[in-house]
Amino acid sequence: MLRFRSDDILSKKKSEYRNRLVFCHLDHNQLLFYNTYVFTTIHAFALKLRTKERDFRNHLGFLSFKL
Repeated sequence: MLRFRSDDILSKKKSEYRNRLVFCHLDHNQLLFYNTYVFTTIHAFALKLRTKERDFRNHLGFLSFKL
């Protein structure tokens, strides 16, 4: 009975570990997707800011040229 119980606990631990592995694998893929999404979003935002800053500087240069 005790041996059966320890085997039962062992199999339960194995299934928990297997579930955790599957969860970590899925979580890793989601994290990878999320990191890629965040990186591209931030990159696009930075590019937009850079072009806006360039336009703003050109505008300032145009204003100072007019004055």
